[in-house]
Amino acid sequence: YNYDSEQFIDNPVPVLVIGTKQDLVMEVYPPGRTKRTASIAEECGADEIYVDCRQTRSFAPGSSNAVKLSRYFDKVIEKKYHGQGSNYMSSTADRRRMASYANKQAHVD
Repeated sequence: YNYDSEQFIDNPVPVLVIGTKQDLVMEVYPPGRTKRTASIAEECGADEIYVDCRQTRSFAPGSSNAVKLSRYFDKVIEKKYHGQGSNYMSSTADRRRMASYANKQAHVD
């Protein structure tokens, strides 16, 4: 398969690249001894997550990986509901605000 990075220009489909076995890469290629070239994530304009199975806090709340994963899911949801008519809420913040408002109980005086 010939990869062409131009096929991802203005791509409406959200892409997330996940690199696994980061722990093994560090054992084979210690920091400073690798020459990094552009990754596929950089070429297609996607976020990139590296996962080390020995790090229990890889997806801890507020971590870079958790933020990227959350942002990816938000993009997927936006894509799914884009153009669904007037019932579509344009932003994630609007959906979250409506969800928290719906959970509040009304006070009747």
